[in-house]
Amino acid sequence: MSPHSNEPGDAVPRRGNRLRGQPAAFTLSKEQLTERAALAAALRTKGAALNAAILLFNQAIEPLSQTVRDALEDYDGILERARTLTGGIVETTQAAFDAKSEKWQASDKGVQVRGWIEQWEMSLDDVDLELPEPLGEVDAEEPAGALTDASPSPTG
Repeated sequence: MSPHSNEPGDAVPRRGNRLRGQPAAFTLSKEQLTERAALAAALRTKGAALNAAILLFNQAIEPLSQTVRDALEDYDGILERARTLTGGIVETTQAAFDAKSEKWQASDKGVQVRGWIEQWEMSLDDVDLELPEPLGEVDAEEPAGALTDASPSPTG
């Protein structure tokens, strides 16, 4: 390898690639510094826009979520009443069935009644909904600050 080549892994870069005694690979160029500043500013601007959109989203979903929560509560209230009804029917009819003789229970009528009782032993589970949660705002200053705080060279 020539001491004046620019191949990766070269021990000595060409003299024209040095900036104030530092190899160019270890110092940000003027273009990189300009791009870094522009990206940090864009992160802050776009972060503010994202937070405004998040705020609008949260404001929009809250009344809709509350409407769904209210409707779900109403539905679950009726569902609980239905469970009370079915439980009462099963309890009453099962007690009457159990009071009958084994012969009657094994008869066609007994088998028919047992099937009917089993129909009322239904599962009426609550509805499980996962409503969207409000979104948290982003901290655009964190990545923007990290970008601008990074030193442009090893010597600062």
